Amino acid sequence: MLQLHNSGDQRALETFIAIDETPGTQRALVRASREDPDVSKQDLSEALQRYDSLETPEQKREMREVWRATGDEGVEFTASADPQTVRLIAMAPVM
Repeated sequence: MLQLHNSGDQRALETFIAIDETPGTQRALVRASREDPDVSKQDLSEALQRYDSLETPEQKREMREVWRATGDEGVEFTASADPQTVRLIAMAPVM
């Protein structure tokens, strides 16, 4: 979270803080940013912005499940995928 705070991306930081009802998701994001040098502050910010752009609580819940299930790879994917792809993934139930 310190990385995200230091990035200066206020919107991403606010989104991260708003996810506090699901601490497992916060832990997955923090772990991804700490443990994988390939996950940059920019990746984390972009992943959180895409999460924030999801339209329904169900889509956000599905994306949190994806992040919990896939860890840093899921965060990197969310950051690099176009917003439409992220929405499509968030609409599909996690198995």
